[in-house]
Amino acid sequence: MIIFFLKCLAWCLVILALGYATYSDLKCKKVANFCWWFGLAGAGILLNISIITGTRVDIWSLIFFIAMQLMVFTRSYGRADVYAFCNCAIVLAACGSGLMGLFIHMLLAFSILFLVSLVGRNIDKRGNLIEPAAFIPYIVSTFLLMTIYPLIR
Repeated sequence: MIIFFLKCLAWCLVILALGYATYSDLKCKKVANFCWWFGLAGAGILLNISIITGTRVDIWSLIFFIAMQLMVFTRSYGRADVYAFCNCAIVLAACGSGLMGLFIHMLLAFSILFLVSLVGRNIDKRGNLIEPAAFIPYIVSTFLLMTIYPLIR
């Protein structure tokens, strides 16, 4: 019963953090850092519960992915986007995803952003965005797709 309550609390924290980040990114293209504290707390609870209950969690792949996000991709897109990917990665790892699942999530988010920007004619001749685009909604939508799809199939 306690684990169920903790899982519900953790999912609420993660969903609220990602929801607020999405709203904030769409509204003003900035996300407050405190948002990620709540998301990280929820993701950490889910990760710990998964480890305690015996779910296969690939910690080294998760550490590698987060390190790569923080060291390499911080220069490619905003820090809030990196934090969103890290939050989602922790939850996906808690759900049993390995390194391939984390990269698929990243690839899907980039692909959807690229297609929407291409259709909206927001890409210049060098392949860069003409106007900055909110990226977190794409990160969150692909995250939800990857966490909900296995439950409904």
